[in-house]
Amino acid sequence: MLESVVVIDDALPEKLIPSLETYKDIDWYDLEEDHPHKSFCLTVLHLAGQYADLSEAIGYEFWCHNGTKPSWHYDKDEKLFTKEKKLDFPLCSIVYYAEVSKLRGGELILENDLVIVPKTNRLVIFKSGIYHTVKTYKGKRVSFLTNPWSHLLCQ
Repeated sequence: MLESVVVIDDALPEKLIPSLETYKDIDWYDLEEDHPHKSFCLTVLHLAGQYADLSEAIGYEFWCHNGTKPSWHYDKDEKLFTKEKKLDFPLCSIVYYAEVSKLRGGELILENDLVIVPKTNRLVIFKSGIYHTVKTYKGKRVSFLTNPWSHLLCQ
């Protein structure tokens, strides 16, 4: 269903935007599991489900980049890759830009030379298995990432 990339501006009402004060490190959540950002996560999963088949989703990873810049990577089961060098991908990748200000650089670069400019309240959904990175930047760039999975990750 999801061809490549979907960009949605003005994606969420302000009340759903996660607070950095209640955010913790990357974590796995079952679809029904309660946590401080459940409403946000389920809303972005619902939006993504309009473009990607998430009918098999049983849970999701959720984390934040606040002033950080990942190098080239795939969104994948990191433990499985470390243990067995096997690539296993989520159903799709979802990036939500919660705050972007005074930014120079910081674009999301996808392997097919597609460039996504960060913008506050922008949601980006892209199909699994796409190699991507973030350009070096200055300024404020806070993004929340949600990856839905059809199975549990490697332990």
